[in-house]
Amino acid sequence: MELISPGGAGRNRVMSKTDLLKLEVKIPDVKEQKAIADILDAAMSELNKYQQKLQTLQLQKKGLMQQLLTGKTRVKI
Repeated sequence: MELISPGGAGRNRVMSKTDLLKLEVKIPDVKEQKAIADILDAAMSELNKYQQKLQTLQLQKKGLMQQLLTGKTRVKI
C-alpha cells in the first residue's frame, strides 16, 4: 500500500485507483476459513461462559456485601 500511495498530508494520502485494483489480496481457501471460524466460535463460546461466571460472582458479591452492611453476617478478625 505504501508503494502505490504517492504521499500527501499525513493520513490523507491520495491513492491511484488503477494501482489499487492491481493489488493482490490473498484469501485462505474455504477449508482454512472454516477451520479459523471453528476456532473463533470455540473462543467465543468460552468467553461467553466466563462472562456468565463473572455475572454470577458479581451477583454473589452484591449479596454478600448486603449481608455485611446489614450486620446479618459478621467477619471475625
